[in-house]
Amino acid sequence: MPSDPPPGGAAPGGAAPGGAAPGGPPPAGSPPGGPMPGAPAPVQYPERSSLQTQSIVLIVVGALCGGMIPTILGIIALVQLDQPTTARSLVRWGWISLIIIAALIVLFLVASFLVPSLMIGLMFWADGTA
Repeated sequence: MPSDPPPGGAAPGGAAPGGAAPGGPPPAGSPPGGPMPGAPAPVQYPERSSLQTQSIVLIVVGALCGGMIPTILGIIALVQLDQPTTARSLVRWGWISLIIIAALIVLFLVASFLVPSLMIGLMFWADGTA
């Protein structure tokens, strides 16, 4: 006369209902919570942390320099980290736009000091008292 399994769901002899020993590894072909056999392993991009760091630095530096374009591109790159080629492109264009903005700021500062100096020099030169 076959015995019925105990109320806990374990089969006779201490085996789990799926055929695995209690506390042991799951039976082949049915790994709970793990990848299926033969399924490709998830792709890990080693540059993900680098892209994340560059995006955060781009956001901070862009905001400090007053550049909205690099800040926005850095935020979008941070959101797009699951697509590394897109994130890399956004970070690259963010740095390019930040360099352009910084160059324009330096050019403006140089011009703001140079133009008044030239104007004062021209005034003395035209007066002939230099």
